[in-house]
Amino acid sequence: MPSHYGHKVDTLQTLAPYLIQGLRLRRRNLKRADRKARILNRPAMYRNPRILASANGQFCTVRSPHCRNDNTVVWAHSNYLEDGKGKGIKAHDIFGCYACEACHRWLDQSGDSKEMKRDVFHRAMKRSLLRLLEAGIIK
Repeated sequence: MPSHYGHKVDTLQTLAPYLIQGLRLRRRNLKRADRKARILNRPAMYRNPRILASANGQFCTVRSPHCRNDNTVVWAHSNYLEDGKGKGIKAHDIFGCYACEACHRWLDQSGDSKEMKRDVFHRAMKRSLLRLLEAGIIK
């Protein structure tokens, strides 16, 4: 692909649908992920910093066999494609749960069965979503 000043130049084939429809991409105002989402006709990722910040001081909702339920609780994003996860892309912020460091590591890196981890994660996500609703962070 030819380059111009160190940046890749989009081919006419990639931009043709936008040229035909008369749409202009304002590259300076778009983040790279949003630009890629528009080109691929995908919705932009849902990001909510209030959800991520709400994990401070929460209890772990995963309750894995290794749970320590200490003060290391963070918002753990989903690892599943149907929730928006991709290579190098986190899932939408709404699809996650409160997890302590040990449970987060268990969800991401353990050798336990995928079915068991999926079941535990979805139950934790339901409990976490209820906490977000009760706190008024989401509506």
